[in-house]
Amino acid sequence: MNNEDFVDEEDIVDEPFLSPQIDAEMMASGKLVVRYKAGERDFTDFMKIIDGSAFHVHDRYLVDINLSGTHLYNVSFRRCDLSNANFSGANLEQADLYDVYLIGANLKGANLTNASLESANLMGANLTGANLTGANFTEANLIDVNLTNANLEGVNWEKALFCNTIMADGSVADSPRVLDPSELLRRYALGERNFETMVLHRANLPGVEIPELNLSCGHLSLANLSNANLQEAFLKRANLRGANLSNVNLEDSNISGADLSHADLRGANLAGAEMLGVDLTGANLTGANWKDAFVEDTLFHKTTLPSGKFISEPSYLD
Repeated sequence: MNNEDFVDEEDIVDEPFLSPQIDAEMMASGKLVVRYKAGERDFTDFMKIIDGSAFHVHDRYLVDINLSGTHLYNVSFRRCDLSNANFSGANLEQADLYDVYLIGANLKGANLTNASLESANLMGANLTGANLTGANFTEANLIDVNLTNANLEGVNWEKALFCNTIMADGSVADSPRVLDPSELLRRYALGERNFETMVLHRANLPGVEIPELNLSCGHLSLANLSNANLQEAFLKRANLRGANLSNVNLEDSNISGADLSHADLRGANLAGAEMLGVDLTGANLTGANWKDAFVEDTLFHKTTLPSGKFISEPSYLD
């Protein structure tokens, strides 16, 4: 999803064994991706690009794209990063948005009838007045989502994550997994260590002493853990997107598969940490110590390394 795997014009070629419909889909998706790569973000002329053909773009980085008011019936954006995208007033009926990032996206007044948003991350998205009739939000992240006045008839919420989610009637919904930081510290002091899958979104925990804590698959997005001691902690596949981890002690911890995109890791102690498959998109590691850290299949994209070197293009460094 986070790999900016763009195609060039020369990659858009005729395939003699493709049907005309499939060939048109390839041409249309290629045009959009090439224009995005060239710096364009406003695609409100979308119908001119696709010429009425079906449209499928998968595994692309399309942050900040503007598709407001466009007709995207049956479109497929599987596993794309569409963070901060503008889909206000767009027709996304029956769209395939499986495992997409729609973090901070504007979907105000959009038509998402029978759309699939399974496993999608919509943290902070605006869906006020959207038509979500029959939409599938199975295992979707709905943290900080605004659903005011949305049509929620027939929506599938199975295993969806609610945290500070504003529902259609203005009420606020929280999943049972949402944990108050003070409750975490109380239970930790009593000897509990396993807090797997718990939600501590925006938790303010600077300087806390919580070594050997297990928050695997937990949600700590935008949390403040600056100067905290998390030595030998288990944070496998945890969501730490945008977290303040400056000067945190993560020595010998396991953070494999974690989302550390846009996290502040300046001065962090990552010595000996397991970092297999970590997402460090937009993260700042200036001055961090990662001596003997196990870094493999980790994504660096717009990432500042401990040395201060900036990696602008997507790279997987071993």
